[in-house]
Amino acid sequence: MKAKYITLPKLSPYIDFKKYKIFKENHKFFIKELSKLVKKKEYKLLDVGCGNGQLLYQIVKRLSNINCIGTDREFKFIETAKKFKGLKNVHFETLDFYKNKGLYDFVFCTSVFQIFQEYKKPLNKLLSLVKDGGYIFVDGLFNSHDVEVRMQYCDNSNKHAKNLWRRDWSQHSIKSIKSFLKNKKLKQIRFKEVPMEKNIKFNNKIHVNQYTFRDAKNRNLITNGTNIILNRKLLIIKK
Repeated sequence: MKAKYITLPKLSPYIDFKKYKIFKENHKFFIKELSKLVKKKEYKLLDVGCGNGQLLYQIVKRLSNINCIGTDREFKFIETAKKFKGLKNVHFETLDFYKNKGLYDFVFCTSVFQIFQEYKKPLNKLLSLVKDGGYIFVDGLFNSHDVEVRMQYCDNSNKHAKNLWRRDWSQHSIKSIKSFLKNKKLKQIRFKEVPMEKNIKFNNKIHVNQYTFRDAKNRNLITNGTNIILNRKLLIIKK
């Protein structure tokens, strides 16, 4: 079975202007970590796979000395970003992940890395886009155990996805990532758990929608309609 990652804009939240009003919990955490590294000088930031620029909107609202660029392969997501007035100072381009070029102080790759079934090629690409001394933020479903997970699914709950096999939610092990990066002569490699402080209710109309449940330690864990626990962590790399 050769399942592919498919965006399906008709089922996506990234073509709705109302979504810009929502400050996502993971975006709060990313910006908190980014703010620790930003000083008074000017910076260039690239968001690879930016969707409709929701994260970039929150960044430019808070950090005015960062010049932001967003790229995504889905034309409709980029068109939504270009039409939103709150992002008028951000440059957007419809571009495949591996076609990105240039050097940046910060490179973000959020809610994207899990679509790749192998991790070496996308990590090498991200490393090629950041300046020496710059930072990469990768939001992935990194597994704390030495286990690699690849997910294929078919959501028959709606007509747009019915009988369509897709792939997503690959979970790469932290041990594998660290082992791959250790010979890259990087200044820093850190994994930080992304907290989920908000309860997300289950929506039975969207079978793969994300929602939370409480574990025995009263922590919010994120899952979805495929019943996979999403081990969301932030990988921060200093080149």
